[in-house]
Amino acid sequence: MLVGLAGIPWAYILSFPFKSAPSAYSILIISTIVTGVAGPLATFFLREFYSPDMKTNLAMISDILRYILSWMGPFYPFGRSFLGWVSIQEKNNRCLNQFNLDQLEPTCKLFKEDPVIYFLNQFNQDNNNTAACCDTYVGVSEDYAICGSILHAGVGDLTKDFYIHPCVEPESFWTFDYLYGINIDVIILFVDIIVFWTILTLIETNVLSRGWTKLMERIYGNEVETPKNIDDDVLEEQKSVYDNKDNMMRVVNLKKKFKKFSAVRGLTFGVRKNECFGLLGVNGAGKTTTFRMVTGDEIMTSGSCFIGDVSLSNDRAEYLQSIGYCPQFDSIIEVLTGREMLTLFARIRGLRSVDNLIDREIEKLAEFVDLTQYLDRPCGQYSGGNKRKLNVALALIGRPKVMLLDEPTTGVDPAARRKIWETINNIRKYGTSIILTSHSMEECEALCDRLAIMVRGSFQCLGGPQHIKSKFGKGFQIIIKLKSNESKTVEMLNDLKGKVISKFESCVVTDEHLDYIHFHVPDPSTSWHSLFSVMETVKGEVDWIQDYSVNETTLEQIFLGFAREDKTHQESI
Repeated sequence: MLVGLAGIPWAYILSFPFKSAPSAYSILIISTIVTGVAGPLATFFLREFYSPDMKTNLAMISDILRYILSWMGPFYPFGRSFLGWVSIQEKNNRCLNQFNLDQLEPTCKLFKEDPVIYFLNQFNQDNNNTAACCDTYVGVSEDYAICGSILHAGVGDLTKDFYIHPCVEPESFWTFDYLYGINIDVIILFVDIIVFWTILTLIETNVLSRGWTKLMERIYGNEVETPKNIDDDVLEEQKSVYDNKDNMMRVVNLKKKFKKFSAVRGLTFGVRKNECFGLLGVNGAGKTTTFRMVTGDEIMTSGSCFIGDVSLSNDRAEYLQSIGYCPQFDSIIEVLTGREMLTLFARIRGLRSVDNLIDREIEKLAEFVDLTQYLDRPCGQYSGGNKRKLNVALALIGRPKVMLLDEPTTGVDPAARRKIWETINNIRKYGTSIILTSHSMEECEALCDRLAIMVRGSFQCLGGPQHIKSKFGKGFQIIIKLKSNESKTVEMLNDLKGKVISKFESCVVTDEHLDYIHFHVPDPSTSWHSLFSVMETVKGEVDWIQDYSVNETTLEQIFLGFAREDKTHQESI
């Protein structure tokens, strides 16, 4: 019971440093074998074989190992106390285990009647050990219970006294003996129970996280680098986040610093009722850190989050009840069916099974995300699209006011992606606000009412997809495809670039890779006729142009432009 009470929190605590379940299981099993089996055996036999005549003090080595391993989990004191208990029980039951009662009493009778034969020869010691079991507690009659007594017998003309081995006295393992006592180990198990449950409580209540954050702030400071150039739309959002009554969720001046690195630099935005808000950015821009802070998984350096008037810092439980979260990777147990997964999360969410409430809710969710026919099939047999649908359904349990979707269509085929988009649009119609992260610009244009592009932890732009394209994507994009089988020198490429740039005002090369050259014509008043006329002329002059395309600047190109600026900034540091 004690090892169970200590082992449960210990296994839970060990799971936190690991990102994958197999790694955690492996370390837990290895540590259990080392501390629970190898450790107790090593310390026990070091003490068992110790002799004062030895040059190496095995007893001291045993004690050092014992007190180190005792605080490395509950399995060492359990294994050590188990060895002590088994050893004492073996000693106490020696007579019962080694001798049959029907044979023992006649043997004791022979010892008493003729001790000279049995105790005056080379077998004296063996017989004396046997005589120690001649006691009433093992069932020998009182007449022949000779252990611990003195027998008198004549040897020739003399009378000799034979001292019989003392009776086997039952020993207790409830002692502080280094080798056989278990008191120390039991005390350590009690201490482990208190310590491990305390540590687990501190972890679950984020007390340790907050303490570690405060310590890092003392060492590295809590000043987060603020962005130098802030877009007008971002500034306007900061000013209106409190005034806009339609905001279901408000994130105010959110900052996060990891040691010397400023990961999130003062994000402020609101998510309106029934709105899908897109959060875009390259890897490392701070999207995941922002999600973790908004969901309460990460301690923020400063800032606040509200759903309605409920604050994450002041009313954490009520705040989290209003959030549904669909992670980037499938959070499902593959051996459970879809129905069992939904039931499990419904009970975690606090739904009651009175009047079949949970069953009715599951049926509604399954119908809503189009999973009804797969409900009783193990989750591991689902297709990629159905797994993502199930994750969305899990996030919808409890009717949250705000849903956070972290790349909900990752690894999904185009047909399934469209169905998930339909589901997300239906969620909005039922009154839930959505925060979405994605690397698919097509997905953002299809789903998001507004979106923001993050670079180095701050917003570079914010607004509707069309507004961002109009503001940051003025002009046109020209992409020239060169013939791959033609040899091209640097002079030839520069000549081609010069021909195109000279035809349009402020035209620049934005990208160049393999056989593609990208040009940006920033003047939005340039006519389509002029663009195609010039490109046809250039193509006629340069015979190693395979083809070209002219189009308005897309959201993806704007995103790539911010990404290139970020890369340039990183390389300049």
